[in-house]
Amino acid sequence: MAQDARKYGTTVEAEAAEWAARIDAASSQLPADLQQDLDNWLDAAPAHSGALLRAQAMLHLLNTAEPTPECMAPAEAPVVPSARHHPRHRRALIGGLAGLAASVVAAFLLLSDARTYATDPGELRHVALADGTALTIDAHSKLKVDLDRDKRTVELETGRALFRVAHDVQRPFRVTVDDVTITDVGTVFEVDEDEGKVTVVVGEGIVDVATPTGNARLTAGQKLTFARGSAPMVQALPTDTVERTLAWSNGQLELDGDTLGAAIADMNRRNRVQIRLARPALADEKLYGAFRLDDPQEFARAAALSIAAPVRVEGNDIVIGEK
Repeated sequence: MAQDARKYGTTVEAEAAEWAARIDAASSQLPADLQQDLDNWLDAAPAHSGALLRAQAMLHLLNTAEPTPECMAPAEAPVVPSARHHPRHRRALIGGLAGLAASVVAAFLLLSDARTYATDPGELRHVALADGTALTIDAHSKLKVDLDRDKRTVELETGRALFRVAHDVQRPFRVTVDDVTITDVGTVFEVDEDEGKVTVVVGEGIVDVATPTGNARLTAGQKLTFARGSAPMVQALPTDTVERTLAWSNGQLELDGDTLGAAIADMNRRNRVQIRLARPALADEKLYGAFRLDDPQEFARAAALSIAAPVRVEGNDIVIGEK
């Protein structure tokens, strides 16, 4: 069985290297038929997204530096949107040179990974781990990754991250947030830590969540919320709500009756330019639509128009509402 697993891993890495080369060779985007084939391949197993990210990260290194021991360390993927959990939202990732990709990526698999990642305001980071797992780390976030032959753990200190986990029954993938532990069973899930409140949303597969006041098993389309001192709360989410919830990993803010206050909090998390409300009561206004998380000016204009309020610039801030 171990031999079969190694053979499967080698096959996936070779396929990922081929896709990375095809994407690199495309002048702008893949032809529709190839894009559909890529979407199908990415949807076939959670490990495929991580394998493609890793292959493109290595191609990027080959394109920018001579191969050295330092270049063989686990690398961040190029700063471009990763393949999302839903085919219609997928975007081809851009890599570097394709030469020697398969052999370099295969060697990359053998390395362990122990690093700390911290993102700045406005930064969305895509990271390919050595086990085939792909991370999308939101702005204002910090986490520690520890992978070796015996364990796979991530400690989320603050912020939000999306995990596309490569399944490994011998080494369950665990994410800890204070005294909450999320154990993956091969899936796509989000963990958000916000001032002591922990939220877990599962896009695909299954995760087990252990808290001091109770445990829960979540399946695709479920959300768990835990605040210190209270029991964890689990709720089912419609598919479109899950997609909107995870849209930040593709640089989008998708709203369907969400409050202006919550939307502004998401925008401010991502940008140095901050949005303020002239009156607190405006925070309860409902908003609809899709916005780019890196464009606070356009969001503020659209939001102000939606609620029939003026918008102005004060220093480095944007203010919505009457003075």
